[in-house]
Amino acid sequence: MEEKEIMTVKQVAEYLQMDEHTVYKLARLGQIPSLKIAGQWRLC
Repeated sequence: MEEKEIMTVKQVAEYLQMDEHTVYKLARLGQIPSLKIAGQWRLC
């Protein structure tokens, strides 16, 4: 089974060269794999 790295919104934004607000929007819309842990978005 392959382990996935869990990243913060900031890390994903830097990796994809996007604005953090865009990453939040994509997470809310379910367009990128994500989950909310203790009120903070985590992306995998």
